[in-house]
Amino acid sequence: MANKNILLIEPGYKNKYPPLGLMKIAQYHGPNGKKDNVRFIKGLDGTAGDTHWDRIYITSLFSFEWPRTAEAIDFAITLAKGDSSRVFVGSSKIIISVSIASIEAIVNFLKSSGDKLIGFSFSFKLNLLLSDKTILSIFSF
Repeated sequence: MANKNILLIEPGYKNKYPPLGLMKIAQYHGPNGKKDNVRFIKGLDGTAGDTHWDRIYITSLFSFEWPRTAEAIDFAITLAKGDSSRVFVGSSKIIISVSIASIEAIVNFLKSSGDKLIGFSFSFKLNLLLSDKTILSIFSF
């Protein structure tokens, strides 16, 4: 899957903690992993619409920020031109009840086939990877 365009989205809420899950996914896809083109954005960054994204990952640290998380999911589905199979949503808890597109994205996520979750085999230990902190260079937490 090398040379794919991978977008990592953290919803646009204010926080002081970096998105550890996205940092590990960046390590997996980035220059030390599959050598894909990885970009991290926070919130709804309109410049992300200039690229065809092969995979879009969204994570939320806080379930009480569900309106912004839902907004980020809708934005990701728009960037994926309505193809929610390219949008992967993960969190310790995401409870969203706002739009059909958001619900479809979550259903896609939950229906991941076979032994896969957000596109990784359960035998793959994503949590053992070091976090790629370089994706955070343009943000302060």
